[in-house]
Parts: sequence; structure tokens; C-alpha cells
Amino acid sequence: MIRQLHLAWLLMLTAALPAHASTSSTRSPAITPFEATYHLSVKGWPDATVSHTLKAHGDDWQSHMKARISIATGEETGRFVAGAPLEAIAYRGGYHLLGISHDYRLDRQDLATLPDRQTALVQLGLSLDAARCRTNDQPPCRFDYMNEKGKARHYLYRVTSAAPVTTPAGSLAARHIHAWREGHSDSVINAALSTDTPGLILSLDYLKDDTVKARLRLTHLTSGPGTP
Repeated sequence: MIRQLHLAWLLMLTAALPAHASTSSTRSPAITPFEATYHLSVKGWPDATVSHTLKAHGDDWQSHMKARISIATGEETGRFVAGAPLEAIAYRGGYHLLGISHDYRLDRQDLATLPDRQTALVQLGLSLDAARCRTNDQPPCRFDYMNEKGKARHYLYRVTSAAPVTTPAGSLAARHIHAWREGHSDSVINAALSTDTPGLILSLDYLKDDTVKARLRLTHLTSGPGTP
């Protein structure tokens, strides 16, 4: 039971969505602060609202995601230094499920070889414009990140489209990706990510055995230098 609840929480934080692109060059960082809200539906669970912020934190940046449903709450924060690639320097996350809590922390040393997933999400947004894996006759791009327990996770992906996405915040430029965990082709992610606002998710579907298990949609966005 607890393992199932933990899986649901990880889905709420888009734990399957990564990126430390290793087969494509990374453009110069153009990081934009934002505040976003998503609507999350996970099969078999109550719908949830997820908040997501990216803001300057002194000399570095901080990406924070938080979600709550009736029986579970959780959040995670990644801190990084802008560069090419980004340098992850700290991660903190945790969840509370039916009276059981877990907290996770990773420091600069833990993240020396791979970024945490919050930093990785921003890195992916920065790298998609340069990704070469746009057709099936080209090898897929590869990305890697460190999960909350400090274990490496490895994914492959292709960029499938550059069609804009219509959201409550308007029509937004996007790069669509089809991603799968290495060795687990039965579990896939179809996502639309912003390259104008790296780190921002526009839409995301997680499928297991061709069945949608979780769906995330952007519902509100404030971005730009004036974002709190």
C-alpha cells in the first residue's frame, strides 16, 4: 500500500520527467522566472493542484514544486547555478502519506555527476532546440538525472513536434517529446515543454502499457522579470 502511495506522489511531482541531455549541445542559458499552476489527474486518485515556481535565489536559482490531495502532500526543491550545463548544488524533497513521512536531501557532492530532477527539467528546456533526435532514423537523445534517493535514472527521448500548445495562459511555443526509461519501453511519457520558459511543463501524459495513468496540464502562468 505504501509503495503504491509513494508511486502516486512521485507522479504528482512528475518524477518520470527528467533531463540531462548528453547527445545534444546546450544553448546559452536564458532562464526566466515563473509561477505556474497545473491540474493533475492520476488514475485511481483524487485530482490535485500542483504549484511550480522558478526564481532567483541570491546568486543561484531555485525550482520548487508542491502538490496536495486529500490524503497526501509533498514538495521538492532544486537549487542550481546558471551555466552550460547548469550546476545542481542542492535538493530537498519530502512527502506525507496517511501519517507516514519521508524527507530526502542531496548536496553538491551528491549531485556532482548528475542533476536532481528539478534542475534537470530546466536543463531539458534549455537543450531541446538543439536536440538532433527529431526523426526515427536518428538515434534517440539520452538524458539522465538523480532521483530523490540519489540513484541515477536513465531515459531516452525524441523530439516529435514543435507545434504550439493552447493553454489558459494563451498559445505557447513548445517542443513535444516522446520519452521512455531505458529498458522499460512499456512506460512512456508524451510531454510538451516550453523552450521560451525553460522548466515549464505545458502538458504531460504518462502511459503504462498504452494506458494513460497520469495527466498534467498547465492552468495558470505568470512569467518574466516581474514575477515574485
